[in-house]
Amino acid sequence: MTEVYELQNRPLDELIRRCRNGLEDRAVGGEELSELIRRAIEDRNDAAWDALVGLLRPQILSWLYSVEPQREDRSALDVAPSNAEYLVYRALQHFRQLIEANYLHHQFPNTRAALTLLRRSIEAVLEG
Repeated sequence: MTEVYELQNRPLDELIRRCRNGLEDRAVGGEELSELIRRAIEDRNDAAWDALVGLLRPQILSWLYSVEPQREDRSALDVAPSNAEYLVYRALQHFRQLIEANYLHHQFPNTRAALTLLRRSIEAVLEG
């Protein structure tokens, strides 16, 4: 309980730094990203959402340009940078809707689940 309280009271800039380090190190088991998502969704903290977008944008672009080879209809995306930005925007909108739906049902995701939802959002945007 104390750890949750400390995490919720951590300054936003420190939380963002720890999230960035965790994503760069592929250490997705921590709670920092989940706390950043909680602040963005539950607290409706625009600065937390903006930080989340900044953290996730490179991951989305990486996934956009390396579509899984198991799809027979495309081996990689040929996306112009302006179109890529639009797809990132749409994927983040979809991601936020999924997060909000999960949050409303008290099934707030851990970091690994959040990244899975992000991947599903990208796939939904590409298919739709």
